[in-house]
Amino acid sequence: MINITMSLTSSQQQLSEAFRSKDGKLPEIFRILAETKAAPDTAETWITAAKIALSKDEPEHCKGILEAFRESNHDNLAATLLLSKACQRLGSEDALDESVVLARKAVSIASGAEDVLRASVQLAMSLGNRARLRTRQQVERQQDRDEAIRVLSSLEALSSASREAGSSNPPPAAVSSSSSSSADVVQGLYTIALLQAEHGGSQLRAAKDSAVTAWQAAQTAGESQLTSLSLVLLSNILSAGWPGAQGGACMPGPATPSSPSSPPLGATQPPFWSDVLVWRLRSRLLAALEDTGPSLAALVTAKKLLAGWLERGALPAGVTKATAEEELAKVWGELAVAMAHAGGGQEAAEALASIDQALALRPWAADTRHSLGAVHEALGQYDEAAAAYDDALALDPTHAPTLLRKGALHVRNGSRPDLAAARDLLAEALRYDPRNAAGWHELGRVAAALEHRAQAEEHMLIAVRLASEAPAMQFSELPMGPPTSSG
Repeated sequence: MINITMSLTSSQQQLSEAFRSKDGKLPEIFRILAETKAAPDTAETWITAAKIALSKDEPEHCKGILEAFRESNHDNLAATLLLSKACQRLGSEDALDESVVLARKAVSIASGAEDVLRASVQLAMSLGNRARLRTRQQVERQQDRDEAIRVLSSLEALSSASREAGSSNPPPAAVSSSSSSSADVVQGLYTIALLQAEHGGSQLRAAKDSAVTAWQAAQTAGESQLTSLSLVLLSNILSAGWPGAQGGACMPGPATPSSPSSPPLGATQPPFWSDVLVWRLRSRLLAALEDTGPSLAALVTAKKLLAGWLERGALPAGVTKATAEEELAKVWGELAVAMAHAGGGQEAAEALASIDQALALRPWAADTRHSLGAVHEALGQYDEAAAAYDDALALDPTHAPTLLRKGALHVRNGSRPDLAAARDLLAEALRYDPRNAAGWHELGRVAAALEHRAQAEEHMLIAVRLASEAPAMQFSELPMGPPTSSG
């Protein structure tokens, strides 16, 4: 895990000032970097400049700096790893392909156990993020997950940490002798657990054991953010098939127990990004128990938490304003849909007001347009719902939740042309999200309406099996790791 906390040389301080005053414009940055070419700390200065760019949520600038540096320093491990992180942050299919290639390069040039560990964890995270791309074939996505799990499982540091975390009295320094490799070990353990959970099926039990190990190792290492993330993951795994009883039993409280709107006087502990996940997951678990009031209250708390951070400008470490606004729009959307389903005139008005807040933050995001459609659908406004779903699919044709709901609207209409359209939309949704129980259920309804009884029974049985394994929150909604200033 690369940390940008360091003492800056005069050149590095000048670069930091250039990013602030020139808005990160590359010509100015390269001019300063060119002046340091003869200096003994040239590599450190270039890498620091790239880290500053990434910390300011400018992965393209970070990538440009590192590509220029690596033209004559191709085997620099720190630069290769950071470039892989920058490509991972960019998130496009091409960028994630490049991130994987760079991480493989880092593994090949790493020397020493700590470097191999750091490079292997980055490779696993790159593969894991690429496996989440809906545009890739399912077999390719599964191959990426399987390779990432193999890479991490082969590391002796992780195997040793797993044994020691599972012992009754692990030594204080059981996870690692150094704080940097300690964080990498815990990150690796958490990543294995998350990838196993995303794999689902037979690996779900292994994911539970891995999440417990990650949680214990994170506590031993003093990694508070990973401790909280591991507990969120474990709670979500336990929610599979029985949301309230198991998931709620181990649901952690927020890692930073403060008021959502303002911190307590004299508070010094920084906020954790995982606090938002805690409240969102708590809401899902309570909704599964049909405990509507507390479920809505949990989402309101998440919303206040995010709004408070943005208002004060006191964001969790490594979280940008854009990321916080994106998450706030998502929470507003979830709150709007939940209120619409709650029924009643007041809830309907509040649902429409909430979705307006989400649209104000992210008007051209498929997620937001999908939430708008779901609100209209819950309120019985089916024409408006269909229009919103069309907008979402225009923005992202691979958006599986929207494909599913648009298909369900056609199922509701019931005519043979509608059923044919529904079948195509649902098949497309399941192509991108094959473990969606609701999608298989709707497809079963289509087959039954078309009097394809054997096919209907087959689809319904798949839906029942997947519903028994379905967690309260999709595992792909959980981050591969805590946000960091360097990606």
